[in-house]
Amino acid sequence: MAGFADSLTVKYADDANVHTLLVPAGDAPRARVRSLLASVYSFPLLTIRSIEQVTLLGKEFQVSVVEPAELRGTIDSPADLTRTLHLSLSSAQLGLERWVGLELDLSVTVSVEITSGAIEQILSEDLSGVASIAELESKFDFLDVPAFMAETGVDTLDELKAKFPRRFRMQYAQPPAFDPNDPRFRRELRLAVCVLFESVLDLELALRSVRQARRASVAARPIVGERNGGEVRSPAAWMVVFPRAALTAQTPPEVAVQALFAGADVVAAFETPN
Repeated sequence: MAGFADSLTVKYADDANVHTLLVPAGDAPRARVRSLLASVYSFPLLTIRSIEQVTLLGKEFQVSVVEPAELRGTIDSPADLTRTLHLSLSSAQLGLERWVGLELDLSVTVSVEITSGAIEQILSEDLSGVASIAELESKFDFLDVPAFMAETGVDTLDELKAKFPRRFRMQYAQPPAFDPNDPRFRRELRLAVCVLFESVLDLELALRSVRQARRASVAARPIVGERNGGEVRSPAAWMVVFPRAALTAQTPPEVAVQALFAGADVVAAFETPN
């Protein structure tokens, strides 16, 4: 009899079932894909308005990830006891091998709203004529003067003016109004998703498994700092899939399990094998 992981492997060999895993029935806003994106990307200057399309570019079952083991030691020279060689060795061959049940390569098309415009001009203002802290606060109402003085390590107005004779600030242009039909507001985001298949609802074991596999993956893969307007936080998003039959009156409810894993930046899903 096929086990849970074997059954899911056969199920997700069909791309249509993979799409249903990513966008389940009733998930019109595509909240699951949003959560996966949020675990990989942050957007300091953009807001995602909608997920337009999710395209499966590739998939691979049973992917090996190995966290390189680091060994440290010293070698003393018998001929000269004052000389010591310090060694540090990192080797993937010595690390523990872990397995990802399914790895997906996705392209996600999103509509975004630009929340901050480009720098329009840099303004310079003279502090020499300021006679009091009150005048400084009145003239530079955008500035938290006490916090700024504490941050810069000055106690008096004269010290502040000596250290900063001029104050610079950047003025940003008004961001363009969102238009869903304008290609400027579209982004194509590449997203890797690693999926673990857990045959029993053992939350402690599943959390450990996904943390260990993710740590190994992060150690083995480089992280690109920025991609298409988003700051990259992690090389991949992570999901854990439990059997829906494991939910009973004695187990935590589905929403509680999902909230628990969401706190670890992991999407939890409950699926039937076929």
